[in-house]
Amino acid sequence: MRAKVALVAAIASLVGSALVALASDETRFPHRKHAGLFPTCIGCHAAAIAGDSAPRFPEQAQCQGCHDGTQEERVSWTPPPREPTNLRFSHLEHIREMGMSRDSAALSCQTCHADAGPRSEAEAFMAVSEARPALCLECHAHRSPSHYAEESSCATCHLRLAEATDLLAREIERFPEPPSHDRPDFLTAHAPSSGDASCAYCHARESCERCHPNATTERTIAAIPRDARVARLVAARPGEYPTPASHRDPDFPYAHGVAARASISSCANCHAQPSCRSCHIGSGARKDIARLPRGDGGGAAGVILRARPHDV
Repeated sequence: MRAKVALVAAIASLVGSALVALASDETRFPHRKHAGLFPTCIGCHAAAIAGDSAPRFPEQAQCQGCHDGTQEERVSWTPPPREPTNLRFSHLEHIREMGMSRDSAALSCQTCHADAGPRSEAEAFMAVSEARPALCLECHAHRSPSHYAEESSCATCHLRLAEATDLLAREIERFPEPPSHDRPDFLTAHAPSSGDASCAYCHARESCERCHPNATTERTIAAIPRDARVARLVAARPGEYPTPASHRDPDFPYAHGVAARASISSCANCHAQPSCRSCHIGSGARKDIARLPRGDGGGAAGVILRARPHDV
């Protein structure tokens, strides 16, 4: 039982301050001055073992137990606000996981929160800095060649964009672009294989609706949540429509009906009914065209074509 308590205390100490935005700046809270007063970090950081919805920091009233104007001078202290982030981290989840599968002796608060600066042995317990995301990789090592490689598992460390509600639109706009997006064929071959695609960690459904007339009926797109911040960012950006290799065949304008009838859903990625009606003005292909999105109602209108002049 004692070993189990030690495990919980050690891991709780480790994760109890993961969201404490103190850095090594002791002006926000003088941890070193309080060294020796608290046996564990969870005395002030209850969320470590009580769950992530518990208060992350002590309230002013808790400080007044000592700072009452008699024992110690009165102080005014306000907990730091939660830093906007799209990182996924649960203290309680790590406690449970480590308790089942890790050697508790290897874990302590200092594993992630030790201040790298000079300190005495007496100060070591309360020499605290904020946890650096790079430390996560010491346990959660990437199996892919780079952070932004397509095979990286975003879900391990990140929230889907719609869940990272604290991020401002300008911060989303500064997200780095993965190298895969620079491939010449990216726009014609980027379709995810499932609804839980990595796209949702940087994009919202409005990102797709900018180009895809069939966004409302495409299951993989419908699985990506909406986000008002992204809607504002893409509102004035027109769709981008590269020409697929098959469309470059000189005979394509005369022979594409066969392909369209075989897979009209593929055509609907870029084309809505107005795309076809710029050429098809009679009854021909009417039924096939009707299977395409209408291209109105505020969604993407798709590629707008011009009728090809007759050869002379």
